[in-house]
Amino acid sequence: MTKLSRQRSRADIDLCLTMTVPEAGKRYLGLSRNGSYKAAAAGIIPVVRVGRLLRVPVAAMDRLVGLSSAAAEYDKKLDPVSASTPRVHG
Repeated sequence: MTKLSRQRSRADIDLCLTMTVPEAGKRYLGLSRNGSYKAAAAGIIPVVRVGRLLRVPVAAMDRLVGLSSAAAEYDKKLDPVSASTPRVHG
């Protein structure tokens, strides 16, 4: 398998709901592979564990970097009741 066939295209990543830790770190924060995993371990990059895999939700990363309008629209499609309910921070 060549390097090109292993890499996911930008269009493939845009269609997914999750991405790998290195993809998220590089795309959103400009981090290296190791830096991305360190940020995930520190809780900076939100991760979901699926078996042995760590996956990063795209909507969570969008909110993290301030692209919350797109994430809010996505959240409304998933759960219109909780998305319209005001959140109170205590």
